[in-house]
Amino acid sequence: MPYPTHKAAHQAIVKHVMDAVDRENSKELRIALLTRDAIDEIAERIIGKFVRKLKEKLTEEDKKMEKPKGKSDPGEKYSRILWRHPDWPKGAGICLEFQKHNLAGLIGGFRAPNMTTWERLNEKDRAEYEAVDGPVREEIRRTISQASSLFSNRSTAWWPVWNWLPHPLDDWKKTDALLKVAGFEIYQGEALVDRIADEFVRIRKAICDAKPPIFT
Repeated sequence: MPYPTHKAAHQAIVKHVMDAVDRENSKELRIALLTRDAIDEIAERIIGKFVRKLKEKLTEEDKKMEKPKGKSDPGEKYSRILWRHPDWPKGAGICLEFQKHNLAGLIGGFRAPNMTTWERLNEKDRAEYEAVDGPVREEIRRTISQASSLFSNRSTAWWPVWNWLPHPLDDWKKTDALLKVAGFEIYQGEALVDRIADEFVRIRKAICDAKPPIFT
């Protein structure tokens, strides 16, 4: 049986709750109101479960890669998941990153600072990264743009190549996105966690198989 549209489901919930009010059913009304109060935590747990599953898939995919690092932290502005090869420049890797607090503004691509940005970092942060600049940076952009339909087209000082995830995946706490994150609705023909994992793998293969090698 197909899922009802969000508008129809919304109307059905409103009717159900108001019927409970008319019947003076305080238990059902309390459940509805508590669900509203708990929705942020519910969303964060669903997203956290997705991230753990993605990390497991990537870990199983290629033992030569480092285990994915990071987590979904609603209190952190740049909460991210980073997957990298030990031979790549320090701190550089394929990345999903929320650009805003509360797990919003999701982008994906290859993350590595250019030299100007690296020089502006404090001493502690400089130790965690190596600058990726010049022809190497351009080759990363070109290679990933050819391999990825989801994480390409844009470039900044921290990202040789990146893109906003398309609506509704730009804000994972919205209903349209959360249903896909939870695995109840497919995205582009497959489960969202598989779609994202496939994109990471395509980028990894494109970089690692490049001739001549991008990183020497």
